[in-house]
Amino acid sequence: MKDFFRGDDPLFSIRKAAKIDYALLLMMIGASAIGVLAIGAADIRHPGLSPDGFAVRHLAGTVIGALIAFILPLFDLRGVFTHKRFCQAVYALSLLLLVAVRLFGVTYGGAKRWIDIGPFSFQPSEVVKILLILFYAEFIIRYKNRMHSLGIFTISAACGAVVLALIALQPDLSTAAVTALIVCGMFFAAGLAWQIVGGVIAAMIPLVLILFMDALSGSSRFLRGYQAQRILAWLHPEDYADSFAYQTMNSMIAIGSGGAIGKGLDAAQSQTLFGTGYIAESTTDFIYTVIGETLGFAGCVLVIALLFGIALRCFMIAAYMQDPRGSLIAMGTGIWVLVQSFLNIGVATGLLPNTGIPLPFISSGLSSLLCLYTAAGIVMNVRIHDHEDNTAGPYSTERSEE
Repeated sequence: MKDFFRGDDPLFSIRKAAKIDYALLLMMIGASAIGVLAIGAADIRHPGLSPDGFAVRHLAGTVIGALIAFILPLFDLRGVFTHKRFCQAVYALSLLLLVAVRLFGVTYGGAKRWIDIGPFSFQPSEVVKILLILFYAEFIIRYKNRMHSLGIFTISAACGAVVLALIALQPDLSTAAVTALIVCGMFFAAGLAWQIVGGVIAAMIPLVLILFMDALSGSSRFLRGYQAQRILAWLHPEDYADSFAYQTMNSMIAIGSGGAIGKGLDAAQSQTLFGTGYIAESTTDFIYTVIGETLGFAGCVLVIALLFGIALRCFMIAAYMQDPRGSLIAMGTGIWVLVQSFLNIGVATGLLPNTGIPLPFISSGLSSLLCLYTAAGIVMNVRIHDHEDNTAGPYSTERSEE
C-alpha cells in the first residue's frame, strides 16, 4: 500500500497538483458556468437553480467533472496505457457498451441511445469517444512503422467502421460523424501518408454527393425520411419554414434579436423566443440560441473563445509532448471539442443541416459533460507524466522524483 503514495514514481501524489494545467481547467469551468446560467434561463418549467431543474444537475455535473479532471492527473497511469492488453481491452469495452445499448437501451424520441441506471440516463456513445481516442492512440503507436501499409490501415479502418455502424444504428449519425472526424484527425496528426488521406477524401466526395442526390430525389433509399427532409430544409429553408426549417429559422431570428449584449438572463419569458416555446431542445441542442438571445453577440463570442481556447490548449499540449501516445490523446480530445462545437453552432446559426449534437461543456446532459471533463483529465495526466524531458516549450515537464 505504501507504494501507492511513495517511491520514485508513486501511483498517486498530491504534489502533482502543482503541475495541473489550471488554464485548461478554468476555461472548462468557465464554459460550464455559462451553461448553468443559460440552462437556468431556458428551463421554462424549473427556471434558475430550482432543485428539480436542469441547471442544478448541470452545476452538480460541473463540480463532479472538475473534481475528476483535477484528480486524474494525480495518478500515474502510464502502466495502464502501456499494458500489452490495453488496446484490446478498450476496444472490447467500446463494443460491449454499444451492444448493451442495442439489448438494454431505452428509446427516447425514436432513438435508442441511452441506458437507464436508476434515476439517471447514461449515453454510452459519449464514453466510446474517450475509449476510441485511447484505442487509436495506442494502435497508431504500436504499428507506427507499418501504418502506411494497406493491411494495417484496412484493419484500423475496419475496427472504426464496426463502432461507427453501431452508433449510426441507434440512430445517431451526428455522434457517428463526430467520432469519425476525431479518428481521422488523429491519423492525420500521426502523419498518415498523403496517398491514403487523398484516397479516403476521393472516396468520401462521391459518397456525400450520392447522399445529397438521394435526398433530392424525393424517395430516399439510403437516408431515413427525417434525415432527407433535414437536408432539403437546409438547402431550401423557405419551402420548409413551417416544418423541418422551422427550428433553425427561429434560432437565427432569436440570436439576431439578442443584439450586442442580449436581452438578459432574467428577461421575461414573453420577451424571448425560447421562452414562448418557439425554440425546441433549448437546454441541449439549441443552447447556443439561448446564449445569443440572452447574452447577445458578446456572449456568443465569449462562448466561442472559451471552446476554441480549450481545443487550442489541447493542441498545444500535443505539440510540446515528447510521448507520441500522449500527444495523440491530447490531439484527439482537442478535435472532439472543436468539431462538436462547430457542428452545434453551425446548426444553431443555419450554416449546417439540423442535427442533434450538444455544445461541449454547455449543453445540458451529464453523460457528455462528465466524459469531456474525464477526457481533459486524461490529457492533463499524460502531460504531467510525459516520460521524456521536453525543454522545447512552455509544456516542459520533468519526470517526478518525489
